[in-house]
Amino acid sequence: MDPPEFPWALDADELQKAFAVDLGKGLTSAEAEKRLRESGTNTIIEYNRISFFRILLSELKEPLIVITLLIGIVYSIWGQIGDTITILILILFVTIVEVYTEFKARKSMDALKKLGAPTTWVIRDGKPGEISASSVVPGDILILKSGVRVSADIRILTARGLEVDESQLTGESMGVGKSAGKIPRTAGLSDRTNMIHMGSVILKGKGTGIAVQTGMDTELGRIAGLTQEAPDPKTPMQRSTLHLTKNLIGLAVIFSIAIPILGFFRGLSLPDMILTGLSLALATIPEELPIIMTMLLGFGAIQLAGKHVLIRRTKAAETLGSVTVIATDKTGTLTENRMSIEAWTEANEKQLFTVGVLMADVSLDEDGNFLGDPMDKAVVQKAGELGSERSVLLQDNRLIHDSGFDEVRKIFLMKYACRGKERDLIKGAPESVFALSRPDPEMTAQLNASITAGYRTIAAGWKEPLEEKYTLAGLISFDDPIREAVKPAIREFSNAGVRVIMITGDHAGTAARVAEDAGISGCAVLTGDDIRDISDAALKEKVMTCNVFARITPKKNSGSLPPCMKTARWSP
Repeated sequence: MDPPEFPWALDADELQKAFAVDLGKGLTSAEAEKRLRESGTNTIIEYNRISFFRILLSELKEPLIVITLLIGIVYSIWGQIGDTITILILILFVTIVEVYTEFKARKSMDALKKLGAPTTWVIRDGKPGEISASSVVPGDILILKSGVRVSADIRILTARGLEVDESQLTGESMGVGKSAGKIPRTAGLSDRTNMIHMGSVILKGKGTGIAVQTGMDTELGRIAGLTQEAPDPKTPMQRSTLHLTKNLIGLAVIFSIAIPILGFFRGLSLPDMILTGLSLALATIPEELPIIMTMLLGFGAIQLAGKHVLIRRTKAAETLGSVTVIATDKTGTLTENRMSIEAWTEANEKQLFTVGVLMADVSLDEDGNFLGDPMDKAVVQKAGELGSERSVLLQDNRLIHDSGFDEVRKIFLMKYACRGKERDLIKGAPESVFALSRPDPEMTAQLNASITAGYRTIAAGWKEPLEEKYTLAGLISFDDPIREAVKPAIREFSNAGVRVIMITGDHAGTAARVAEDAGISGCAVLTGDDIRDISDAALKEKVMTCNVFARITPKKNSGSLPPCMKTARWSP
């Protein structure tokens, strides 16, 4: 069965037909087994498994190492076995040290497959059940609820207040609202609001969805495939060493052939002449060079590791001295990938945070940490700092009714009772809360300032039972803060002549603000849609001056690329 190319553009009836499944009852167990055999397990496959001996073999293929080993073997036949053992032990020791370092680094880089969920809930044979995430097949109906890590690319069928953390894929550090309605097939990855991709986490709400892609066909799987296919280019030192090696090997070959021939015509012992030629060849070849290089690079990698820098290949440490461009992600790299309250209406902060805490969708884990929506967690934590503890507020206030999330107006409605007195609470999109509240020009001005600053902002309010309009309690603005060490680091790079480029899947406005806060300067933001609509020649020109790229997803295309994007073209 071939899944449809644009599942987000299909309605429920079309999806049911395309996947040959009853959306209410799900697949039968027999059909699921058949599809599992056809599509394979729902896992991120490692094409080239990381093997200690495979890395060892690649290191032993270095030309200088190969020649030195061959000379050592010949010496073991006609020369001193002690010299042979010395050569072999030294080369083997240094090579194993380098291999071990590189093996550890590559294992550390292998993190994508950890984003898959071990189990998931699906509907099969007309009833819900928990299965291994690796057994999910295209056409399975998945049950979505708060805290679940999604195990496949799914098209949402039903949704009630669904909000998803998809920062690992799109760079959007805040929760993204999801709905079930179909959208145009031209929508970019970040705009497919009816799709949830493998590795994303459900922050709040519930619903169902149909698995449209599994395993390596998912967006996460494609990224893993591109990562594994990317070649390891030769470093400048490797290219220089290879050029020198070729010249020295040619000279060594001349010595190893010419000396025995001259000795033979002069009547000297052929074995002695062969050893003499090999000695001269060995003297010509700087067999210590790869050993010294490996040791120096190894020490460099150890020093960098002490500063929390992960070197995927030991030889890559050498190229850091000649870096002129650094391309970095935003979420979790420049920023902390956590919600922080940047501003709030201080005039009525106690009432504001009381409403925020009572309407927060959070719970406590075994260690006493808050779980749930990142913004709600930030509100509860900030309220605690201001003296409004959640546990105390919940003791004094009793929930009477929870209307849930209004997907159209993007608001939450609840009714609480405090000492026998009822109150209606509201929280959500400022424009919707404002429309249901008494006019407040000062609050409107605060909202405009928050929008201009690029913050994610919510409004909150309350009303008494007989009141028609809500009273605005205030605004709370959120942001994903810049890491403390980012600005000094970028300043140092700039002073050293190193250009820093930020590439993110987040919104252009958010990307521009973060770049400005981090000290990344350059032209206007270039988005994935912009890249898709311009030629390769125009893209080359843009890349030379533009330092901020937004709404970007990894996709490998053909074509002539700018120097800093030779292995992959970034497009929507």
